[in-house]
Amino acid sequence: MTTYLDVSQTSTSHLDAGHGALLKCDNDVILCSTEEWLCDGSVNMRPSFLVQGELLANPTFNDNATDWTAVDCTIASSHPAGGGVSDDHLIITRTGGTFQYAYQRHLIPVGTLVRFSVYLKSGSSGNESASIIIQGGTPGFTAITAVNPTSSASWVKYTVSGVTITEDTYAIVLKRSATAGTMLFDEASLTIATSYSDISYT
Repeated sequence: MTTYLDVSQTSTSHLDAGHGALLKCDNDVILCSTEEWLCDGSVNMRPSFLVQGELLANPTFNDNATDWTAVDCTIASSHPAGGGVSDDHLIITRTGGTFQYAYQRHLIPVGTLVRFSVYLKSGSSGNESASIIIQGGTPGFTAITAVNPTSSASWVKYTVSGVTITEDTYAIVLKRSATAGTMLFDEASLTIATSYSDISYT
C-alpha cells in the first residue's frame, strides 16, 4: 500500500544538499528528490513519494492472504489455526515450477535504502532452501539484495536491505524447491531506512 503525503497538513521544510527540500510531518520522514519537489516552495505530487513506516499491506497474514500475489503456488493464511509468530501465518503450497513465491509491488523512489524482513519456517515439504528478496521491477527485474536460508522447524527471522534501482520494487518470499508441499512465512515488513545505522541484520 502506497502512503501519500497530505499536503493540506502543516509541514516544516528542511533543506538537504543531496535531495532539495525535504518535508517533516508528524515526525514521519518524507523522502523526496529534486525530480519530484520544486525547491521554490511548490510541490509536484508523484506516486513515488512515501511516508516512512510499514509499506506492506497485510504483513502479518492474520485472517487471510489478501494483497499478496502468488506465482506457481497457492497462498493462504493459517487462520483460524494460528501457529505463527504471534497469530496466523502465510502458507505457500507448490502447484508447479522450481520456484514458488508470493510478492507485493510498491513504488519507491530510486536510490532509497529499504529493509525487508520476514520469519521463515519449514512446512510439509521439510527443511528446504528459501529466498527473501528485494527486487527491482521493469525493465530488468533485477534482484537488489537477497538471502537464501534453509528453513527449519522453528521460526527464524531474516532481514535484507538494499538501495532501490527502479521505482517498481518487489518484496518477495520464495520456496526454492520443486518438492510438493508447503513452506511457511510470517510477520513480513518492508520499510524505508533513513540511514545505514537503521539496518540490523538477523
